[in-house]
Amino acid sequence: MNALYDGSFYGFLTALKYALKNSQIISISKTPVLVDNIAIKTEYDDKWISEKSDYIYQNLRILYLSEKKDFENLALSYIRHLSLRDFKDKGNILDQYVCEVERIKKQFFSEIHRFKGFTRFSKIDENTYLAIISPSNNIIEFLLKHFEKRMQENFMIYDEKRKILGIKKDRKTKIINDIEINYIADEKENEIRKLWKSFFKEIEIVERRNKSLQLKKVPLKYRKNIIEFNDKI
Repeated sequence: MNALYDGSFYGFLTALKYALKNSQIISISKTPVLVDNIAIKTEYDDKWISEKSDYIYQNLRILYLSEKKDFENLALSYIRHLSLRDFKDKGNILDQYVCEVERIKKQFFSEIHRFKGFTRFSKIDENTYLAIISPSNNIIEFLLKHFEKRMQENFMIYDEKRKILGIKKDRKTKIINDIEINYIADEKENEIRKLWKSFFKEIEIVERRNKSLQLKKVPLKYRKNIIEFNDKI
């Protein structure tokens, strides 16, 4: 039997909670699969797991935000395995499920670290900046917190892949889902971009150019929104 949830984080947690109580549940998904499907009504409760282990709760949250293919069923195997040990075996990386969750978590935070350096802001008015990103994971909440501590100005970070907008304005932050942003840089911003690209080119030591290392440090999939690597900007 497959547990259908509404796609939300709380729906995901509710499905996991239900599956722990019902051994007939063999999978969890947002869409029907080729077995009997049962729709799970979302409960806005996370205490059943957060009070047992905040560490496991945070790992489940990262799994959800990673949006990895079939993450729901990895989470199901992970939580069932740990429940048999009263949630005390969470650090045993020799276990296949624990190891896989830790691997995804490492990738998740590695991408956050990369985007702390990859995120490029454009000035859209006298006191507001905009950055457009397209990460593999849903990391906008973490980036919003990072730049909130470092920028006095108002700013927005737009995840064009997920159509999510993070806003920091007057020391307050919020996230808006399902929103379209169409930004076209004005003449002044384009001049600034040209100057930045010119500076980037001038400081390069041609004799020490290492394209393979550059690709490793700045993969092609991220370059679209990085000014100095995008010829269309």
